[in-house]
Amino acid sequence: KLISFLVATGVHESPELQQLDSAIAARGRFYEATKRRYFIPTIGVQVEVKHQFGSWGEYSSPSGIASLIMPVVPEDSWTAGINASLPIYTGGKRKAEEIQARENLESLKYTRTSAAQKIEQRIRTAGEKIRASYSTIGQSRSAADAARKNQDLVAKGYGQGVLNITQLVDGQTAQLVAEQSAAGAVHGFMIDLMELYRSVGVAAFLESEEVREAWRKALETSGEKP
Repeated sequence: KLISFLVATGVHESPELQQLDSAIAARGRFYEATKRRYFIPTIGVQVEVKHQFGSWGEYSSPSGIASLIMPVVPEDSWTAGINASLPIYTGGKRKAEEIQARENLESLKYTRTSAAQKIEQRIRTAGEKIRASYSTIGQSRSAADAARKNQDLVAKGYGQGVLNITQLVDGQTAQLVAEQSAAGAVHGFMIDLMELYRSVGVAAFLESEEVREAWRKALETSGEKP
């Protein structure tokens, strides 16, 4: 359940998936637009406004009979027009564009699914590693305690003349190796923990208290102890 929670968090917080989701949404709108081209016409509007600032010259203002033949142009005039076109046949161009848009959309969806699967796999692998490394800490500490107790017995035996110097040195060496293994187990656990944080895309110790509290509640809901 804990790994499932981490997978859900990693998928939700992934910048890569968020970018792909935005691209899929944009491609989806473009694909819908290509399908609507079959029954939505192309509409154009044209407006023209004219203004006469003045006229000069001998015949700039016709009078008498000339005014009947050449009417005076008004100072302000305008024209407006609207047109709509609906291509009935374009040689298969619209169908090809629709198919291309659909293929591009499906390709992005496939890429998104593949990326989500890789993120999930990476998180699950990191989760299993950290479980193993956490178990190793307990085992190595137990081994270090056993080596320490054994060395105490060897030291007492050497002091009583029962054991020789070689056995004493062997006991000291075994204790040193066991303590180094215990320290190395903790170090390995921290490395695996950072890898898990990197896989999920978040670091709990860098988040705000509100975010950590939300995670804690989510973990309690999932049945895991935070």
